[in-house]
Amino acid sequence: NGGEPKSQCLNCSVGAPLGMLPTVYRKWHEFLGWFTAKEGGAKVSETTPITQNTTLFARWRETHPEFEFKGDIVIGYRGTSVNIMIPDGVSAIGDQAFADMEIEGVVFPDSLVSIGSGAFENDYYLDNVVIPDSVQTIDERAFKNCTEMIALTFGAGLKSVECSAFENCISLEKVEFAEGLESIGARAFASSIGTMRLKSVSLPASLTSIGDDSFAGCDYITGVTVPTHLKTLNEIFPDSFSKIE
Repeated sequence: NGGEPKSQCLNCSVGAPLGMLPTVYRKWHEFLGWFTAKEGGAKVSETTPITQNTTLFARWRETHPEFEFKGDIVIGYRGTSVNIMIPDGVSAIGDQAFADMEIEGVVFPDSLVSIGSGAFENDYYLDNVVIPDSVQTIDERAFKNCTEMIALTFGAGLKSVECSAFENCISLEKVEFAEGLESIGARAFASSIGTMRLKSVSLPASLTSIGDDSFAGCDYITGVTVPTHLKTLNEIFPDSFSKIE
């Protein structure tokens, strides 16, 4: 009835107790015991006598019923809370998993490695995001149109921010990346709905590529740090080049 191992044979004498029962495991579930039917039936234990050939079924209860899982990936949310804590053990947020919701806050576990395409797209009320050191990739449109996001902290393990990942996050004022970031995709921090409030950007020396229009619409930038081997300031910040110090 789900879980591992899928099946196992037990040998016992008629009328004798079952004895030691198998240990089973099912991700994101709590084991409730062994029963004589998939639904209903009687619960048995090691001391239950058996009078005939019997199939026993493991019964489970979801430990995080508000989330939908596919292995270690969260692929959906059916809860009602606007402040979400992703369970420890999750390695990825699936594409569109939390898109178009009224989420205000999210806490990521240290087990998280990637955030999928459009994972939090159009979550207009999401206002504070901390990316843990374990995350390596933020995929395209992951936080696009999170217009109320005012604070954003990137972890030290981040390698790539893909195209339009934070496009139209117009309330952001400051972005700092840790050393180790290698690429920023096209329009990653651009805006097509109004002027970005972004005033300060620090790009690490580890950065090897930056896409077109990554910061288009960032008219207010006055302070910036850019590695010398990248494009010129005029190419990266065409809308605010004249004001950059």
